[in-house]
Amino acid sequence: MSAACQLDELAKSTTTTIQFCPDCQEIHISLGPISLRLTRDHYKRFSKDIAKANYQLELPELSLEMLHEQQYTKLHS
Repeated sequence: MSAACQLDELAKSTTTTIQFCPDCQEIHISLGPISLRLTRDHYKRFSKDIAKANYQLELPELSLEMLHEQQYTKLHS
């Protein structure tokens, strides 16, 4: 991050801060002691990869929930 960066906060939690610099057009991500600077395109691709990985982690649990919550509906004519 250069001295000229004026960061706009996009998201913040107890573990993560995501900011955008309109001057350098980069996304700044802080994860505790780790900091990343990504182009917007790289950030979009990274976000999609994280979403896919999260889906894969959640899939077994979601499948079990769907089996337990499955309801049958009767169609009326």
